[in-house]
Amino acid sequence: MLNKPEKNRMHSVSSILFSLALGSCISLTASADDHDAHNHDQHKAEVHHHDHKHTSLAAGEVNHHDSLYHFSANWTDQNNSKLTLNDFKGQPVIISMIYGNCRTACPVLVNDARQIIKKLNPQQQQTVKVVFVSFDAKHDTPEVLADYAEQMDLAQPNWHFLNGSASDIRTLATLLGIRYREKSDGNFDHSNILTLLDKEGRIAHRVEGLQQPAEPMIKKISALLP
Repeated sequence: MLNKPEKNRMHSVSSILFSLALGSCISLTASADDHDAHNHDQHKAEVHHHDHKHTSLAAGEVNHHDSLYHFSANWTDQNNSKLTLNDFKGQPVIISMIYGNCRTACPVLVNDARQIIKKLNPQQQQTVKVVFVSFDAKHDTPEVLADYAEQMDLAQPNWHFLNGSASDIRTLATLLGIRYREKSDGNFDHSNILTLLDKEGRIAHRVEGLQQPAEPMIKKISALLP
């Protein structure tokens, strides 16, 4: 049997060994946590690296006096209907340009138009047309645009998603002061602009940028309607 001094000494040794073991466990756990955190940060960096980056291009100058309806290009909408911009004559039109594969600015721009329409009174909502023309002549077929409208919950009579020839897309973009460029990965950098056309197709107002206040556009729309 151990005497009291020997018991005290053994207890001290046991305490030291326990402390060393606990320290080792903490150290190993911290090391594992650091490793996991590093892997997580590395994964985030890799995901971030593969995300599409949108560069917003500044708007170009436009003519506020001539009607866009003089531009007689043919377009196809999401319902596979053929039309020209002149078909929208007689009511205000909110028009812009996007592309279906965009996961950055375009959905925000479309939602900005949605928010403007939602804030109009019921009669105005029935009157104002919304037109989005695709930059992507090759991929944004009527079927793709119809699916896009469904995904955005905008398969509605007053909403039109159009595509046309590459040359007509370029001409319309110039008339709207929208600059764009295709990138090597098939995405587009572009201006983010909502344009209001009056009943004759003249540019009455423009909003540049995303998530801008809706009130100035609503005020302009109200001024165009009885």
